[in-house]
Amino acid sequence: MKNMLTLSNTISLLRAPIAFLFLLPSTFVRVFAIIAAMVSDCFDGYIARRFKNETLLGKVLDPVMDKFFVYFVLGILFVEGKLPLFGLIALLVRDVAVTLYVITTLALYRWKGLLFYPAITSKITTAMQFVVLLAIATSFIIPVIIYQLFFVLGAAIYVELLIKTILFNKPRVSSTN
Repeated sequence: MKNMLTLSNTISLLRAPIAFLFLLPSTFVRVFAIIAAMVSDCFDGYIARRFKNETLLGKVLDPVMDKFFVYFVLGILFVEGKLPLFGLIALLVRDVAVTLYVITTLALYRWKGLLFYPAITSKITTAMQFVVLLAIATSFIIPVIIYQLFFVLGAAIYVELLIKTILFNKPRVSSTN
């Protein structure tokens, strides 16, 4: 059995204590925390692939730690009144879109032998989330149109994932139904 405490899994796990840094009201510490989370999110998967030590734990741990960090930070900003309710909902639309995609995929295909491909729109949205978090942490007021863009991107994520599922899995899906 592979060692589960790999370098990449350790980097993923570090996002939890990094999130707790956000409890400190220092702008510098909060900006550092967001940048550290961004860097760790970029490098954990790269390191796992580069050194061929990908694990099932890592495939689950990475997105769980991403969500923990983002939700924790969003919660703090919302409670502090720095993030309006509309902004909070907008920043969560990506996850709603992915959840709707999962429900749709389960309903239509039951995931039998499906291959999944990452959505470029999802990666763009995640990058935008980090930029917005940095802006809010530095007391920048986010224009409403930026929050509205998250709703558009959420719909685009859902559509892109469905199209990729249909296009890249057509022979498998039709043979299992």
